[in-house]
Amino acid sequence: TSSTELNKVYLNDVAAPVIASTAMAPFNEGVVVTFSETVFANNNTTGTLAVSDFSLALSGGTATLSSSTPTSISGGNGPAITLGITLSGLANGSEVITVSVAANSVYDAYGRVASASQSNNTTNVIATRLSQVASLEYEYSLGRYASIAHVSGNVYVMAYGGPGDNGFLKTFTINNNGSISTITTDEHDDGNGTYNSMVKVNGNIFALSYTGSSNNSYLKTFTISNDGNDIEALAQNIHDTYGQWHSLVKADDNTLVLAYAGNGSDGYIKTFTVSSNGANITQVSSLEHNTSQGTSNSLVKMDEDSYVLAYAGHGSDGFIQTFNIPYYGSSITKVVYR
Repeated sequence: TSSTELNKVYLNDVAAPVIASTAMAPFNEGVVVTFSETVFANNNTTGTLAVSDFSLALSGGTATLSSSTPTSISGGNGPAITLGITLSGLANGSEVITVSVAANSVYDAYGRVASASQSNNTTNVIATRLSQVASLEYEYSLGRYASIAHVSGNVYVMAYGGPGDNGFLKTFTINNNGSISTITTDEHDDGNGTYNSMVKVNGNIFALSYTGSSNNSYLKTFTISNDGNDIEALAQNIHDTYGQWHSLVKADDNTLVLAYAGNGSDGYIKTFTVSSNGANITQVSSLEHNTSQGTSNSLVKMDEDSYVLAYAGHGSDGFIQTFNIPYYGSSITKVVYR
């Protein structure tokens, strides 16, 4: 009735917006600030918040905050707003990040302004175990089928298929701060250089197995100076008319074991000896371990005469195969696969 309506009192919202919770986004890519209600940039329910409406601070731990201003903002009018951050170094999880609200910058639907003094505005950074330190675009037109080996100190060598899928070797340094610098580049095969697998044999002698011209399977040796400035080809052995998916491991200072996909993509294991000066490469033993398929190879030496190979077999199903290969690679014997 009209008399009942006269007895009603309508209460307006008198509470200003506050931060209800703060949490890290996955992988520390941002911090999620949840307000108690929808928020606006102006006191007339217009505008979305900007990065300048917040400031960040980090204390404790091992990581540091690259900027006190968020790198990005998303979430519209909330109430959950995600602020982008950038951390330097690996976080150990004891870091505490604090989100502050700029004065006269955050309003609710009734035009009430959030206080610059907030609670519930801190959270711990998630501990991380891996973080990208630096990157280098080492080839601008084409660079694939790469394989890296350690030369000496902070010097490394990489074999890869470059422009035209030609075979290239590139040396570079990885400095203590993680930065990467190119030293020199050598085009060792102007016909083809794909499906690379490279290992250090001994001293300054390196061996590279790769797919060369006409899809032939090559095993080639090089000498590389400790400073990475000098690369010299020594010898090569074209041991098969077809070869891809190479995986090369060192058995000892003069013996190499190679898994690869040969003719018909069948799976092969071969052993080779390399002379102490790298000038001679001799095939010792060969085993066709899978007559159906043997691609996507990854070979590992387990102990003095035991090796394990993971590969794609018939139907591209995944297989693990073990082998016994005695000293000097004089024979290759399959043990078991499943």
